[in-house]
Amino acid sequence: MQLLLEGEVDNRDEIILELREENERLSAENRRLQTEVSTARAQNGRAIAMLRHQLEPLYKALRAVFGEIEASGIGEVHETPTGVNPHVAAVWESWKQKLPGNRADIIQALIEHGEASVAQLKVMTHTPRAQTIYDNIFQLNKLGLISKSGKGSYKLKEL
Repeated sequence: MQLLLEGEVDNRDEIILELREENERLSAENRRLQTEVSTARAQNGRAIAMLRHQLEPLYKALRAVFGEIEASGIGEVHETPTGVNPHVAAVWESWKQKLPGNRADIIQALIEHGEASVAQLKVMTHTPRAQTIYDNIFQLNKLGLISKSGKGSYKLKEL
């Protein structure tokens, strides 16, 4: 057999040894992390069980109260702002029923606050885009329900 002095040297044994060592290191790290996860899950489970134990009486009491409310057959009650004629409030409630969603939210915001700018309506109605407010204002204006005040804000028309 002739020895090669030039060319590639076969170092497969060294590579295999390095890979085995790396595999052992990673396996040990994996076992350590699995132990940590198990410990954390156990701690979280105990914390959640304690929280549930503390809140369960309140939960059961509220469930019973809301069950009684539903059994009474009385629907949702919307308070009318102070000083608003109940007849006028009923008319606006009717419009809110006919125009659900953002338009109803805008009507409610204007009932509660009198008048508001587009930026204010955007916040009050939790609407992400100002264009949505403009579109709904346009529709409400077309129906003759709102008007623009001189200050760049909008208000409901007098009924």
